[in-house]
Amino acid sequence: MKVTTEGMRVIDQLLDIVAAKGFEQDTYMEMAIRDIGMIPRLEGTSHVNMALVIKFMTNYFFHDEDYPEVPVMDGPHDDVNLFNQTTGKLKEIRFPDFLKAYDGYELSNVTLFKEQVCSLRDFLMNAPPDENQLKNRNWMLHLGELFTMTVYGQLVLESARLHQFDDRVTDQLFRYFVQDFSEYALRHLSKFRNGKKQQEYLGHMIRQPAIDESREEWIWTEQVLPLKDNYTP
Repeated sequence: MKVTTEGMRVIDQLLDIVAAKGFEQDTYMEMAIRDIGMIPRLEGTSHVNMALVIKFMTNYFFHDEDYPEVPVMDGPHDDVNLFNQTTGKLKEIRFPDFLKAYDGYELSNVTLFKEQVCSLRDFLMNAPPDENQLKNRNWMLHLGELFTMTVYGQLVLESARLHQFDDRVTDQLFRYFVQDFSEYALRHLSKFRNGKKQQEYLGHMIRQPAIDESREEWIWTEQVLPLKDNYTP
């Protein structure tokens, strides 16, 4: 759900780059503009999937459980559990401590993002939604945006360690994570009725990312430009 909705943003940004050529017939962009909005809706509609995601939130933040480390799984074997899942109800699924993913990282933006997600956890612990907010579908669905950002941050760090990402790549990714998390927090603060304590926690979530022009230039010249002309249909 999150990947497909973010994909809509990517296509929109690409359209800003290619401009009028995006509307020429029989081009990839003309097809992408037409079809991209179908993906998050045809797969079950975004708001329905987000409502399901919210059910994981309590156990994710407050009832963690120890699990063995999982290595990179890329062998040609049959992952039976994928097709015969017996995890039970969504609200009963347990997760490992999400903060373990941050161990060993001292990158500026990773640290900032960790502070943001800890503020979200404290928000839920010390200023949880009241009865009216729980009944407000829009309030809860938007809170889910902050939660999904938290989970993606954990997954990226786990993958970065397994695949040995360059720290500059990881920190640049989290530069955008901090930015997006701040955007969602500001929108939640300004769009909905929140209690005084909730407002304070939301304010703590709004942070400026650590911007490093030399790192961004390295990402562009060493990681992005070398991909030019590498793709063949």
